[in-house]
Amino acid sequence: MSFGSEAIEKRALSARLLSQMAGKGVSCTAMSTRLKTQGTTAVLEVEGKLALGDNLDEFRAKWSDALASGVRDLVVNLEKVPMVDSSGIGSLIRCHSAITAVGGRLKLASAGEMVRQSFRIMRLDRVFEFYDNEASAMASITTSA
Repeated sequence: MSFGSEAIEKRALSARLLSQMAGKGVSCTAMSTRLKTQGTTAVLEVEGKLALGDNLDEFRAKWSDALASGVRDLVVNLEKVPMVDSSGIGSLIRCHSAITAVGGRLKLASAGEMVRQSFRIMRLDRVFEFYDNEASAMASITTSA
């Protein structure tokens, strides 16, 4: 597959995913985040699309503040995130780098198929650790500590 045809294939796949999302009645409302801290581990629950804008700034501020307050390991619960754009993925990459720099771990939990597909397209599913649910992500932190 040539570079041009790969890019066209990725755009077509993105269009199909957006069409499926609209067909299932998924709305992309404003995002909200909630942070729960347990010692040096925190869970960041995200609701709404993880995309460019003020919502993404709120997400970035929450994980940055968590790290500044001593959190080392972070689980991002993506159960209520219907889609993520390149800016959202970029913020997660920065989060991953910041956490790794302090010896911590970032786990992604409950990501839907469209969110996972965004990571697969960019081949970032090899970088991030995905878990079916928040409990299994938290268990992976406690068992590897």
